[in-house]
Amino acid sequence: VRAARAAEQEFDDILRRLGPEPDLDAIGAGLSQVYVALVHAMFGLTAAMSGPLSTLRKTGTLEPHAAGHRTVTTRMWEELDAVRDALAPDDRVSCADGRRPTTARGSQAFDAWMERWGHRGIFESDVARPRFVEDPAPVIRALASPSGARRARPSRGWMAHCTAPLWWAARGPLAAREELRDRAMRSFRRLRALALERAARLVVAGRLPDADAIWHLTLADWRALEHGVGLDDAQLVARRSEQQSLSALRLHDVFRRRDPLGAADSAADGADTRSLRGLGLTRGTFEGTAVVLAEPGESLPAGVDPRSAILIAPAIDAGWVPLLTTVGGVVVEIGGELSHGSILVREVGLPAVTNVAGAGSVLRTGDRIRLDGSTGQVERLVVP
Repeated sequence: VRAARAAEQEFDDILRRLGPEPDLDAIGAGLSQVYVALVHAMFGLTAAMSGPLSTLRKTGTLEPHAAGHRTVTTRMWEELDAVRDALAPDDRVSCADGRRPTTARGSQAFDAWMERWGHRGIFESDVARPRFVEDPAPVIRALASPSGARRARPSRGWMAHCTAPLWWAARGPLAAREELRDRAMRSFRRLRALALERAARLVVAGRLPDADAIWHLTLADWRALEHGVGLDDAQLVARRSEQQSLSALRLHDVFRRRDPLGAADSAADGADTRSLRGLGLTRGTFEGTAVVLAEPGESLPAGVDPRSAILIAPAIDAGWVPLLTTVGGVVVEIGGELSHGSILVREVGLPAVTNVAGAGSVLRTGDRIRLDGSTGQVERLVVP
């Protein structure tokens, strides 16, 4: 935890050294330094909490302990629910139309949430993606829907009291890990803004076609731009093509140092289309309608009751919070019990199963499915 606090101070020091108007070369170096400091500290925190949390899970006491805990990401969720409660009927109509709340109370609650959480965003570890303060549409859409179904907080039995020392050992690193990510995303927001400001000047100078073009370039390209080398159309097309090829790869779960970067075989090949299995995060079952989405910026299909919707997602983190507040359950393809998304859904009691390989390929929007958080099983009941 002390190392995490030191990393947060390092984030501040990196930004301070950049000054008010750094060039792209300096911004790129700052981004690299923040990211490396974040990953190093994350490894330490994960190592510190993984043993106690694994033991708690094996004894069946992790869920009741976690249900009484609140990390910074869970507070983000709860404060969004509070904004929803503050909305008047006119505000809900505005949000349904994609517009921010219009009443004084609703607008004030919305602005306060954005002030506190606007630095988070969809796939926020990618600095090329806009933050909520830049693109509030996912938050506004979530406010137009009622809160999703939640499970009652599980009761603590005698075993939970016996394992309390293990929970005390884990909860400090767990909370620090979520706080560290939040602080890192504040730094990312500032670095992203600095990069776009500098890119806008390069557009005026005729070295870039538009400011967003910088997100298709390498750090070496950024350095070249600052040394007077302009960007031609062929170079930009090549960079975009390279990104598209890489984004299409579906990678293996584990890579060794010298393994080639190749696509994995389809996780859905040969899979039983009626039953899938993963890692249960919340005990009990939940039945509803599957909604398969690639990212949280997309809307639920018309006619689907959000409270009975089960989101099928490739992975979840804080960027999914607005959408997660509206659904009744979630099935995640990639994620372990220590991922940011798993910690979140366990604390709020959202019915969830993670690490369900091939879920997005096997399941279809409209399928009637049942998830069992106790066994990690996902059953396909009815196909539309």
